[in-house]
Amino acid sequence: GQRERFFQLWTLKEAWLKARGLGLRIPLDDFSFDLAGTYPAIEFGPQLNERPDEWHFRMIAQDQFRIALAVHCKPTQPLHVQMREWSSNAA
Repeated sequence: GQRERFFQLWTLKEAWLKARGLGLRIPLDDFSFDLAGTYPAIEFGPQLNERPDEWHFRMIAQDQFRIALAVHCKPTQPLHVQMREWSSNAA
């Protein structure tokens, strides 16, 4: 629902801001996300000198947790993400 979409968008925005290393110096309304495709896609306002095709995103949802991954790479470079469970109790 609406609450889930809020957390998806917030997590994606936070991941991109951290990947850029600029924190909240970039206004949150200068960029947005399109969640309609297989993977989230970023859209930039004209004031940002960024290329959306150079950013790749993945979302992981597990229980009540949301994780977003933002990766800056060449548009032709595919992004393969593999998630593995890890337990500190493993022998």
